[in-house]
Amino acid sequence: MTRGSSVSGGAPIAPKRPDRRSMRWRMWSSGSGSRPCCIAIASSSRSELQRQERPGAVDGRSPAPLPAEAVGAILWSVRTRGLVIVLTCAAALLAGALWAGSQWSAPTPRRVGAPPPDLGARTVEFAGRSGRRLRGWFAPGAGTGSVVLVHGVRETRRSMLDRARFLHRAGYSVLLFDLSAHGESDGDRVGFGLTEADDVRAAVEFVRAARPGEPVAAIGFSLGGAACVLGAPPLPVDALVLEAVYPDIETAVGNRLRVRLGRLGPLLTPLLTWQLEARWGIDRRDLRPVDAIRRVRVPLLLVAGADDPRTTPADAARLFAAAAEPKQLWIVPAAAHEDFHRITPAEYELRVLDFLNHAFVADGH
Repeated sequence: MTRGSSVSGGAPIAPKRPDRRSMRWRMWSSGSGSRPCCIAIASSSRSELQRQERPGAVDGRSPAPLPAEAVGAILWSVRTRGLVIVLTCAAALLAGALWAGSQWSAPTPRRVGAPPPDLGARTVEFAGRSGRRLRGWFAPGAGTGSVVLVHGVRETRRSMLDRARFLHRAGYSVLLFDLSAHGESDGDRVGFGLTEADDVRAAVEFVRAARPGEPVAAIGFSLGGAACVLGAPPLPVDALVLEAVYPDIETAVGNRLRVRLGRLGPLLTPLLTWQLEARWGIDRRDLRPVDAIRRVRVPLLLVAGADDPRTTPADAARLFAAAAEPKQLWIVPAAAHEDFHRITPAEYELRVLDFLNHAFVADGH
């Protein structure tokens, strides 16, 4: 049959053009000398494919909705898994906080040994108010006065050795001792300055008994400085040098968490501070040197590092504003939370000796 011929003598029937949207065309040659023929190869339409691929679709209709019971089961499963994840994260966070709290308050016993020969000191031992035995070195001076040196957390009396040397050369008697739960002193946990306040008071009493009639000053760094102002009544000294002392425990913890964890670290502060009373019976309101310093009525020298992220210059400014006169504030340039005497020994010695001289003279000694 040729193109355009009729069927059974009827009218010619025009060939129907394939629908290009649903057909694929292929051209082929029928052999030698014949004209190309077109063969339409049918393929499934897009909608038909979609019906085949969609589960539950029948003859183009939408899938049947899930029963309400199945939907509820799925939602319950999702919520349960979400709750399990939240509870697991909360438990891990609490466990981490408890571990951090234990490390925070853990004692740091270590051997300190004999005093260096150039200091001219002897090893001493005296009882703290709680009955703990405190151990240190005492070097009698030339009668200028006496100075009690109080180290920071996780340190020992050796960290105050350079201060002791220049003070002793200037004629002062010096007592270096290990706070409780540090070095060679007794104690099973750190008290964040509160329990250590009893240690400092016992040290001052020891010096006054050893050098009666001499004026007494105390120099405390960080935890040691907080111990010099916390507790009641105020420490019975004639002058105070406080270095890198935190204003309150929340600020102290928040600053340290920021150093370790970044700017979101302070958000975790309550996870540590709640343990103070829950685990150790310490009221957070008793760990506020910014309040306790108002009771100080002797000459005061406050020292802080300009680059200290743990006890910032702003923290020192809060303490300074709360303190009564006479008072001085020295911000050490380029210093972090570190030994200020080691950073700038000449200026440190000049400032501290000048401060002590004027404080003792003003006190009538």
